[in-house]
Amino acid sequence: FFKISYGSKPRAAAGYFFSILLGLLTKLDHSEIKSEEIAQAIEQLRESQHKLRPEQDLDNNLAKQIALKIGDRIPLIIGSLTSKGVAQRLKQQFNLNSKTSAFFDQLPEAIHNTLIGLELPKELAQKLFVILIQSVFADEMQKQYDRVVFEMLERQRIEYESLLVDPQSSQI
Repeated sequence: FFKISYGSKPRAAAGYFFSILLGLLTKLDHSEIKSEEIAQAIEQLRESQHKLRPEQDLDNNLAKQIALKIGDRIPLIIGSLTSKGVAQRLKQQFNLNSKTSAFFDQLPEAIHNTLIGLELPKELAQKLFVILIQSVFADEMQKQYDRVVFEMLERQRIEYESLLVDPQSSQI
């Protein structure tokens, strides 16, 4: 039994839990992650956290910019095989922190299920704001899916935002 003392909700302590596991795996020589990579990831997270603080002005805060674009519409977050975890977590953040409805789907299913289904009733499409989570690790097939999503959204006149997940950057 190992107790983690962290003065917040359990989900907020996940990073501490995983760092303990990573430390153990490193000591057992079962991890290929270097301490420099961990330090870089921590620094990138700190930079992102600073950029997304409520005190940050609108021009420098992507979260505020997206919130303004969403307005009173319902977020529909779409992720790929490589970004579905990020997309699903973002959906949960809307539900939990904004106390609003939000939905998540994964490509390619989102194309032939959700997006096609937005054709009727016509009013529904205008009540949504789509966020497509893209990844720098996307292969050619995934990039094609992304292009199809953009075309469908443009054709149906659904507003959207595309966010690129790049672990080498502090943007997302």
